[in-house]
Amino acid sequence: MIDVEKCPKSYLGLAMIATFIFFSPLGFIAIYNGAFVKKYWDYGDLDKAMEKSKKARIWSWIAIITSMIVIITIIQLIEN
Repeated sequence: MIDVEKCPKSYLGLAMIATFIFFSPLGFIAIYNGAFVKKYWDYGDLDKAMEKSKKARIWSWIAIITSMIVIITIIQLIEN
């Protein structure tokens, strides 16, 4: 059940970690989506707010995982 009393998470913290700690440009997509969660919530567009929240979470994890794969690959190439 969706709690319509609370604004969905924006995942901006996770998006910023993905962008600035993991140096992933894909994190900017997550930041973009997360920035609109509250705006859509305030406008009363609950579905769009939920959609932006979900996209922010997904793009944050995509950014983190792809960055980890790239970092591990680079480390492996350097060691060989």
